[in-house]
Amino acid sequence: MLPDFGDRTSLHIYVDHLRFDELGNKSRALLDQKLEEARKNLGFIDEFQWKHGGKMVHYRT
Repeated sequence: MLPDFGDRTSLHIYVDHLRFDELGNKSRALLDQKLEEARKNLGFIDEFQWKHGGKMVHYRT
């Protein structure tokens, strides 16, 4: 394990949200699948602990 020198490093996470217009006329099941995937990803990001500085989440559409 590396020694901790006390340096702080910010973590920036960029999340590109699903664009509904990209789905076009695809099925409701595909939309539900994509929304569930997004929910799981956001849950993981929210629970992720970053002990080396600030954690900033940028939501992009």
